[in-house]
Amino acid sequence: MTATEHGVWRDEPLSNLDALTLAIESRPRLRTTIAAIAICDGPLPARTLRHRVDRASRVIPRLRQRVVHDPRGLTAPMWRLDTDFELAAHLRTTRLGGGGTDRDLLDLAQELVVQPFDPARPLWEFTRIDGLADGRSALLLKSHHAVTDGVGGMRLMLELFDLEPDPLPDRHELPPLPRRRAAGGPGSGTGAAVRREAAQALRGLRDGLDIAATAISDPADAARLLGETLGSATRVLRPARTPLSPLMRRRSDELELHRLRIPLRDLHEAGRRIGGTVNDAFVAAVALGTLDHHTAHGVDLDRLRVSIPIDNRAGHTSPGNHFTP
Repeated sequence: MTATEHGVWRDEPLSNLDALTLAIESRPRLRTTIAAIAICDGPLPARTLRHRVDRASRVIPRLRQRVVHDPRGLTAPMWRLDTDFELAAHLRTTRLGGGGTDRDLLDLAQELVVQPFDPARPLWEFTRIDGLADGRSALLLKSHHAVTDGVGGMRLMLELFDLEPDPLPDRHELPPLPRRRAAGGPGSGTGAAVRREAAQALRGLRDGLDIAATAISDPADAARLLGETLGSATRVLRPARTPLSPLMRRRSDELELHRLRIPLRDLHEAGRRIGGTVNDAFVAAVALGTLDHHTAHGVDLDRLRVSIPIDNRAGHTSPGNHFTP
């Protein structure tokens, strides 16, 4: 964690995955904004929502940290506590026009999701939306992928919403405001950052030496392992300049949101029938839907490129991304 038991947060470098999601930000099609809409049966109390979001920002460091770049370009970007943090800059309220239909809600969300983040602030925004039909309300949660992955996003949802009608007492308590560890302390400064970069390089060197040692003791197995590793790395890292689908090459950069409701129990059952999981059923459904989309447009689809992240968060309590692409 970046926060110590005393509520003092230190600067820390972005992980390679975090830095990658920021580096591709200049290409609209590759932007990694994560968005979710929570629809509530009734109004969202403004005071309660503000309290919950304020509390979450004090226990999840990424919500109060901004990205700071080294002006000399010598070290990786750093996560740093935003000492000028203003909750009002991230938590907003708006009201739907029209009839307050679900389509009106999605149209508004489309406009909000594509708006870029302010790079001088923490990379997230929540928007409370009133005026839905039948007295309902909604909360649009939007964050940059550098802030968290999907599993980390679930932790955030648990901070905001209750799973029971009577929440735990500690929901009403605000932790103390975090403080940034003073510059010049242990682990800070350019020298420390350079040492971290060197340590990462040494870890890579040790991994290479391990492979070399294996090659001496078991050359055939080492060659097989190296071949598999290089093949996998090549497939992951090789830039996909154009989609395999000719239909996808003609798509625009515009975003259009739709909602599809599927009972979770049905996905579980579908996965069980094929000897898999709910994730297997979900991926299969997306693939078949993509095939139907191409068929409807008269386009043959022989191959489809799919990138599936693998969660490796086990044992990690720190925020950010913990997955293998």
